[in-house]
Amino acid sequence: MRRALVISSALLVTTLTLSACDAVGEAASNAAGAAGCAVAQETLDQVTADARGAVDRLTSDPQAAQEDVRALSILLDTLDSTLGDDIAAPLTEARDAVDSLTDQARQAADGTQVDDVAVDAARAELDRAVADITQIC
Repeated sequence: MRRALVISSALLVTTLTLSACDAVGEAASNAAGAAGCAVAQETLDQVTADARGAVDRLTSDPQAAQEDVRALSILLDTLDSTLGDDIAAPLTEARDAVDSLTDQARQAADGTQVDDVAVDAARAELDRAVADITQIC
């Protein structure tokens, strides 16, 4: 997450410094978009892997699963605030999937039966978000 913040900060400074010239500003904007895509893709790949781990722990350690998906939600919120509009829709889709997993983890921690259909749907939604980011980038 620190690397994403450093990259985002560096891109912002670069973009602001170079915006005086249209051609250079456009080049900087394109570079910022490419770097933003790279950060988003890497982050979503990690979120997907961590979400799968959390799903695997839903029944064996629901408290840990709940903490894991809560951390994923915070990471997505942070990432969403640093990237452009092109990636906003798939990040919203990823956040919705993680929110659904958070609900299931909360229910499991409370001793309620996990809804396997909802978990599978959330995993599929997260996979679609990652695929959408890949297509956009």
